[in-house]
Amino acid sequence: MRLFAPIFQKYVEVFGIPVVARHDVSDRKLLHTGGILAQFLDNDEDGVPDNEVSKVLVERGAAVLIFSDESERSTFLDLNFMR
Repeated sequence: MRLFAPIFQKYVEVFGIPVVARHDVSDRKLLHTGGILAQFLDNDEDGVPDNEVSKVLVERGAAVLIFSDESERSTFLDLNFMR
């Protein structure tokens, strides 16, 4: 979580993949997003990812970032990746 603080204050992890959100994103939305990611990676819902996708995502440091609106996302991307 430290990697994402102070920009993202909320956090859940799905099969080793962080799902982070800004403080103004509801807990319900954060958990819903985590649930969708879990279903995508573990379609048969046996608690184990169905293929190597989650392993690759973890190895590459992937994360799901949730913003409260489009302008917040654009500002974040401009400040962090468009230098």
